[in-house]
Amino acid sequence: MYRKLILGLFLCVLVAATLLVSACGTSKINDTKQSTSIRYPEKEITLVCPWSAGGSSDLLARALAQSANKKMEKPIIVVNRDGAGGGIATLEVGQAKPDGYTIAVGASGLFTTQPFLKKVNYKIDDFDFLIGISDEPVLLTVRADSPDKNLEDLFQRAKSEKLVIKYGNSGIGTVPHLNLAYLFQMANIQSQPVPFKSNTQALASLMGGHIDVSAAHPGEAIPQIKAGKIRALAISSAKRFASLPDVPTMMEKGYQIDMGVRKFIMVPKGMPTDIKVALTQILERSVADPEFVKAMSDIYLILEPMKGTEVVEYLKKEAPIMQRLLSNMQKSEAK
Repeated sequence: MYRKLILGLFLCVLVAATLLVSACGTSKINDTKQSTSIRYPEKEITLVCPWSAGGSSDLLARALAQSANKKMEKPIIVVNRDGAGGGIATLEVGQAKPDGYTIAVGASGLFTTQPFLKKVNYKIDDFDFLIGISDEPVLLTVRADSPDKNLEDLFQRAKSEKLVIKYGNSGIGTVPHLNLAYLFQMANIQSQPVPFKSNTQALASLMGGHIDVSAAHPGEAIPQIKAGKIRALAISSAKRFASLPDVPTMMEKGYQIDMGVRKFIMVPKGMPTDIKVALTQILERSVADPEFVKAMSDIYLILEPMKGTEVVEYLKKEAPIMQRLLSNMQKSEAK
């Protein structure tokens, strides 16, 4: 009898301990339709990069995952799904189950330029935007032996000699293309875009003397600047770039242009509130991690954290500007 009593008490204590342990680390979802206790994450999270490996978006995604995984039981796994300028993966993510296990790196052009260039089957309202991470401004570059030492030299020479400035870019309708198109339009300069598959190819053409100027992101241009092959005349950020302190902003030169490629994390619309909050907190901690901050500096991205609502506001403000540029660019460029 005594042994049965002891055994019974032991079983009660064991059950109570089991319930207490299972309650720890559980996220409570408070939904209008249900109230369920779950653990998050219970499995690995897929972070989709809509572009190929090796680019700045891929490097950002992998640095973010590495930072987050230091404090997570289940890892974030980066998967590259290139195609249609990021449009294929963006559509897939927008149609994925909104359960917190499929997230994606996004770039502003997906919503501010591509919808005005071709038919896309996604829209801003298909996603929730959790955080903004970075800005990748555009440089206007010339060859190192160019007679143009600054933006004024270039514009004055173009006007006095009635030049049509041929400028390289990473493709018609991309942010680098539209950035310089907008600048030349504001300065009343005749110009002709010369599209390439990438800014890197455009820079190679510039160094070969085939075009007059080229657009480039800092990560692409800085190695060539340090090698003494090209010179940057202006940058499209709101303030000077830390790694190029002598390069003035376009705003400093009187052209109100703050136009870069903003990058952020987005998820399918409809994610349960508590999971969205938990995931956002994970991402915010990861972006603030010193190792991630250094990784962004190493690839010359400007770290500009934003709230998800601020990302939406930025995209909706930028989209009509880009649409207007796309519709009017042929008017300001030589035929």
